[in-house]
Amino acid sequence: MKQQVVLDFFHEFLNGQNETLERVQNFNGDLFIEPVTGDLIFSLMALHEFLASQHLLPFSEFKRMLYQGEFNKTLRGAGGKVVIYRSNGKVDDNLYQLVALNN
Repeated sequence: MKQQVVLDFFHEFLNGQNETLERVQNFNGDLFIEPVTGDLIFSLMALHEFLASQHLLPFSEFKRMLYQGEFNKTLRGAGGKVVIYRSNGKVDDNLYQLVALNN
């Protein structure tokens, strides 16, 4: 399942996997670690680019995949949720924040 690629990445980030954190820190784009909270901040386009080698989907299909099905419910089960970090008026232009849930 293609959603699993994103869920796995978010899970690795939330668990502080060193290799994943290094990849994020070395990425040049709108996908970065917020310096105060340590949360992952990303645009959909940057997330698509960051994970491109693992999913091979056009951006429109990638975006549709994230908004369909049980993605957010499954992510909550893994201890995280995605919220809007900065709204720029369009889904493609917004920045999102991956937040760890405190259970």
